[in-house]
Amino acid sequence: MKDSASLILAALVVLSLILGGCCSSTVTTIVLVRHAERLNNTDTTPLSLPGFQRAGALRHALDSAGIQTIFVTEKLRTQQTAESLRVAHSLPLVQIPLAETQRLVDSLRSRSGQKLLVVGHSDTVPQIIEAFGFSPPPTIGGTEFDRMFILTLRKNANRLLQLQYGAKSP
Repeated sequence: MKDSASLILAALVVLSLILGGCCSSTVTTIVLVRHAERLNNTDTTPLSLPGFQRAGALRHALDSAGIQTIFVTEKLRTQQTAESLRVAHSLPLVQIPLAETQRLVDSLRSRSGQKLLVVGHSDTVPQIIEAFGFSPPPTIGGTEFDRMFILTLRKNANRLLQLQYGAKSP
């Protein structure tokens, strides 16, 4: 059952990315997730075992999505969340400091027509979504790590899709 749910999620993600880009070369698709579970609440902590499992689930969900660039912050937990997908597909990793969300948004806007992954934080993911015109943005609770947001940006019609990936957060 768990494997079939993962396959369904992966199929939905891929379908969304494909359909998002079917009609125009100027469609930009941005997948946003919060970093996976960390070992503790200190600022420099690595991922926990469930966090590494979620990072694997993220790779599984996005393996066929055609992601071209991954954006992370200077925090180890964002980098570790993205690492499996980055290594598997030899993807470039762009690091933008946590405090520079507007710089990240500007960088995303400059990559028209691409498929991008952003691994952010519970506060920055909603800020990024709002910067692309979705207000009010979703809130992400302190123990929520399983939400995936897919922004499909077109000239006159942006879409936001919310999915769950990996094990359900408590």
